[in-house]
Amino acid sequence: MFGPDADEQLADFIASQYADKTGALVFACLLHLADDNSGARFWWRFAAGVGHEVAEYCLFLDHAHSGEYHDADYWRRQLVHHHFEPVYMCGDRHTAPLLNPPCMDQVHPHITRQQHPEIGSVPLPQAALVHQLRHLTSPL
Repeated sequence: MFGPDADEQLADFIASQYADKTGALVFACLLHLADDNSGARFWWRFAAGVGHEVAEYCLFLDHAHSGEYHDADYWRRQLVHHHFEPVYMCGDRHTAPLLNPPCMDQVHPHITRQQHPEIGSVPLPQAALVHQLRHLTSPL
């Protein structure tokens, strides 16, 4: 879910040492578009765990798409509990920047992986990814 200020949200995520829930959502969506589904799920779960309803919605969609209906139903119940409305919560998508599809390979060099002893490999954005996101979302 990229809004017009996605690059700033990603910068806030990095500056907060990966504690900003909105930046985590942006990074998760970027990972998803770059075909890193496990990394995307990790950061969507983080954002959902600290109350970001759009991250809950992304998890619902991802689990439903993967045929994981029990997990999808869990996130659906969370969304119903919060009275989530996708159109209202996600805003006018016409104002969102579009990513140029052929350049998603330019994202991978700006992501590092840190090994955590209990949860495994965790993708983390490098500061240069903010500039790359600006470049990817700029008009042609």
